[in-house]
Parts: sequence; C-alpha cells; structure tokens
Amino acid sequence: MSDDDTDVPRKVMYFRRDDSETLFGWVIRYEGTLWLVPHWDVGPTEDTLTPARIISLFGLPVGSPSQHRSDCDLILSTPLSRRVLEGHREEQDPPVKERPPIVVKTSDIL
Repeated sequence: MSDDDTDVPRKVMYFRRDDSETLFGWVIRYEGTLWLVPHWDVGPTEDTLTPARIISLFGLPVGSPSQHRSDCDLILSTPLSRRVLEGHREEQDPPVKERPPIVVKTSDIL
C-alpha cells in the first residue's frame, strides 16, 4: 500500500438495507480507522487498484464471522443503504470519501 496508515485489505460481508441483499467488499485501515471499499477502480499503474469511494465504519459493529464462514474475514452487521454505497450521503449516514489517495496491489484483493 502506498500510505503508511493503510494496511492490507480484509474481505467483509455486509448487507444492503434496501433489499437485505448480502454483499461482499473490502475493509481497509485509512487515517487510523476502518473504511469499507464497496468498489475498486483500476489503479494508476499496472496491477494496482484504487477505491472508487470509501465509507467510514467508525462506530459501526464490525466483527469476526462465525467459525463456519470461510468466505470473509469480517462481518458488518449494520445494513447500509444503496444511496450511501453509491456515494450519496445524508446527515445520519457514515462519512464517505470519493476517490481517496489509496493504491493497492491487485494481488492483495484477488
């Protein structure tokens, strides 16, 4: 990762509030807190990715999955709205940062 405050992404299972759909994304540590990356864009150099946006998980319940779940590292139990996942934030929603200066190796995600 290019930023000292950012660590290796971890796979997270989360839920969309609008339709209760189970989704998978990535959690990264950035600026000292955890952030959800719902979508990655192609990075500035070959074999890199950059988040389209990140959503703050500060104060939200992020925990370890039960032992029988091997398809994720973490679970976010608070459902997020489609609007916030698409980057449209309202006052009660967690903070969203569009196109943060984060670059990861494709191999860290795949």
